[in-house]
Amino acid sequence: MFQGKRFLGIIPARKGSKRLPNKNLLTLKDRPLISWTIESALHSNNLDSVILSSDSEKILSLGENYGIEFPLIRPDYLSEDDSVREDVIRHAINFLKEEDCQNYDYFVYLQPTSPLRTSLHIDAAIEFTIDSNAKSVFSVCEIDHPIEWSSYISENKSMESFNVENLIKQSQEFKKRFRLNGAIYICNIENFLQCSSMFFGKDSYAFEMDKFSSIDIDDKYDFMIAESFMENIKNDC
Repeated sequence: MFQGKRFLGIIPARKGSKRLPNKNLLTLKDRPLISWTIESALHSNNLDSVILSSDSEKILSLGENYGIEFPLIRPDYLSEDDSVREDVIRHAINFLKEEDCQNYDYFVYLQPTSPLRTSLHIDAAIEFTIDSNAKSVFSVCEIDHPIEWSSYISENKSMESFNVENLIKQSQEFKKRFRLNGAIYICNIENFLQCSSMFFGKDSYAFEMDKFSSIDIDDKYDFMIAESFMENIKNDC
């Protein structure tokens, strides 16, 4: 328990993936991708419990071998490509109400596609949540290029909507902007259940992470980048 508040870690890890098949079990630096997030969660000083939610018996068995206390079989309707994240979270919360007599104040949603997010990031984000008195906190990283340098491409491949004045500016002349990096989502459980969604609003704050730790594996290209980075770091969690 951290400063009187209890935090529940939720790791979602379905077996299906179109862009990178079976990615949660792909070997990344001599061990499955999912194991990096499991170990980070279990090494956190501020998480009170961790649920691994999956439709894969193999993933759940792996989680139990690493020490996951609450492996949760996810039903098929929550394991499709178009399944809603909030429904997966609600399913995990409801499961724990029946399995554990403890009450939790916040959940910490940890996607296994962020293997460079460590327990240090998790603990720092939780501490930031308490210090900010936040209803929700989302990890972000700085975008690589100014959005003023981007535009839509029409069907005939023309790009006529650029502001020429922006194109001749140096990148440092623009205000820094950030994007969600998918590594950490923290939300007050009571507020989440009342709103039936993740909370972005007045009491929602950004937890900044560096670009290196923000790699989010969505396809083979991302996986290759993560492999390259992993070769240059220690086996830290």
